[in-house]
Amino acid sequence: MIVKNEAENLAACLESVGDLADEIIIVDTGSTDNTVEIARSWATQIKHFIWIDDFAAARNESIKEAQGNWIFWMDADDRLSPDNVARLKQAAASGRADAYYCYVVSQFQNNQVAQDRIEHLRLFRNRRGVQFEFPLHEDAAPTAHRLGLTIARTNIVVNHTGYTADPQTLQAKARRNLQIIQAAHRQAPDNLYWRFHLGVTLHALGDLAGSIEHLAAVIANPPPFLDRDVYLYQAYEGLMLAYLHTGQTAQVRQILAQAEQEFGYRQHFWVRAGTIYLDLDEPEQAIEALEHART
Repeated sequence: MIVKNEAENLAACLESVGDLADEIIIVDTGSTDNTVEIARSWATQIKHFIWIDDFAAARNESIKEAQGNWIFWMDADDRLSPDNVARLKQAAASGRADAYYCYVVSQFQNNQVAQDRIEHLRLFRNRRGVQFEFPLHEDAAPTAHRLGLTIARTNIVVNHTGYTADPQTLQAKARRNLQIIQAAHRQAPDNLYWRFHLGVTLHALGDLAGSIEHLAAVIANPPPFLDRDVYLYQAYEGLMLAYLHTGQTAQVRQILAQAEQEFGYRQHFWVRAGTIYLDLDEPEQAIEALEHART
């Protein structure tokens, strides 16, 4: 784990882990509250890391000295249910793969579960060379793929409570993220990975025109993302919602048709399509899409 000023969240996170972990390594990046004191009650190792605007660097520090056979990483505002602790144990013991995607499901201020589930590579064997990449939205999947690790999907759910914070805190996080993404984009302006994250972050900050510009560029020339189900699907979904929220209904339908061609096999696509058709005041199409999601 990497943490900073997570005194309100850390204990609940670690309590939810139960007996999953043989060792808990926590890297603090400059807390000024009692995060470190709370961590001492749980962690087998606490490390201090000077923050350099690079989440991957901090995350790599957290796994550098791990001794276990498997690594599972969390944020302080993540929670595991007992059922999902059991599923994690089963995945590690099964021998089915070397690394596993988990679903991260976010909750918002109204306590409704987000309709979309984002997949993260959260569980992987402790192999030399597996590292996180990208200064924001750090990801171990690129190196896992390059090393030839067998990767599998699971139904393991990590509940993320980070979006239950007050709007001012969420906006501050989004602005921080935007600065990191813009710096990376300036260094690699043709890198569509950063255009994807620019689109997502600008959407969160309410700049829908900017979001549309970047997400449309990603969809028009899809880069060879390691996992189209993760990144390209989110680009389609974000673009549909940005068009919807700006009243561009013809474009919504156009992107919806394209997304069906790409992702019609995904149950969640049909759930999202159903909600979009409802927003378009097309109840018959909404019912058809939601019925499709049930099959």
